Amino acid sequence: MRVSLDYGAVRKVPGLDAVTLVTFAVTTIVFLAVSGAFLALQWRHEDAAVRVDKATWTLAGPPCPGIAPAWWTKLALDRPQPFAYQGIAGVRAHGEVSCSVIDSDHGRDVRPLPVCQFRAPFALRLTTPSGDAYFEPGAGQPVTVWMANGQPRCVMGANPANW
Repeated sequence: MRVSLDYGAVRKVPGLDAVTLVTFAVTTIVFLAVSGAFLALQWRHEDAAVRVDKATWTLAGPPCPGIAPAWWTKLALDRPQPFAYQGIAGVRAHGEVSCSVIDSDHGRDVRPLPVCQFRAPFALRLTTPSGDAYFEPGAGQPVTVWMANGQPRCVMGANPANW
């Protein structure tokens, strides 16, 4: 009995035919196109949300009236309320405060800008690296404050939707 083992035979492995290759290429192109469209829509939605948030927190108004440190001392505030948020710190006479970080560089998150809005602080002392800044917007006057290049900025007005 003789057993024949053919070790030199070449067996053909089934390969990919043209239809399979075309189907794979079309599927890949469709997947990439749909993914790109989804990412573009997502970016547009997030960009619009950033613009709405910035508009909510950014106000253009007259500057808050500044006062001298001696006048701040004479105000004799009963219980000044401290606040601190992302580089904005100080004391307010009373009232609510609400803070957020907004994008200040057209959608690029490289220069986030902390902003605080006060419902009716009466008087504010902002602590900065170069010293304190004092403001007295008056009773019942809302204000918005932020730090621009280490300098305090205060404008009259705030968005009531932020409380």
